[in-house]
Amino acid sequence: MKERLTKAKAAAERALQLNENLAEAHTSLAMVLYKFDWDWKTAEIHFRRAIELNPSYPTAHHWYGENLGIAGHFDEALNELKQAELLDPFSLAVKIDTAATLYRAGRYDEALEKAKKVLEIDSDYIQAYRILRHIYIKQNQRLLKTPPATIAELQNIFQSKGWKSYWQKRLELLPSAPQPLYIIELAEVYLLLGENEKAIAVLEKQLQTRELTAAFLRIEPIFEPLRSNSKFQELTKK
Repeated sequence: MKERLTKAKAAAERALQLNENLAEAHTSLAMVLYKFDWDWKTAEIHFRRAIELNPSYPTAHHWYGENLGIAGHFDEALNELKQAELLDPFSLAVKIDTAATLYRAGRYDEALEKAKKVLEIDSDYIQAYRILRHIYIKQNQRLLKTPPATIAELQNIFQSKGWKSYWQKRLELLPSAPQPLYIIELAEVYLLLGENEKAIAVLEKQLQTRELTAAFLRIEPIFEPLRSNSKFQELTKK
């Protein structure tokens, strides 16, 4: 992650040295600045400059919307994401990031509807299932994107041993999952198992490697049970 983002930043800066009026370069640099450097103010300057240079560039609106959403500015974020979708109506990434922002804003019904529409277009879009799972967990429901044989095993575990054993089995299955591990998925499962300290340890490691930004911890609803934990509060202060 660090090597990729360092190279991306260098490439974007070099592009702007050659031509300061490239909206794409401003957008790419802004993404690295807020995700890796955690330099939100400078990132916003570059996002705004990109949109000023090319108001029809959907990626600038998309990534700026994501940036605003992670900062907790949900209304502004959704306005940018709406503009991105108008400019690129076939982008599933824009649609699912809109669903994610709606979810983090606590607008679960709208998020659910948006994520389901993504699955109507592509039933294998894994990020849609992740958002749906988070919504259903908040609503005390469950959704799995798992092979049938594994589903049967998990159902048997749940029926015979309950939710804690179910999530323990899910934890065991994560390393062999067919899709790459989502950055907060391991911490989420630890949290559902009631192992808060392990969840915090995973999040701290991801912060150190810049896979995760601390601002995300403040807005992600699944981490509400950790809000009063002093170690978790220290992570968000970073």
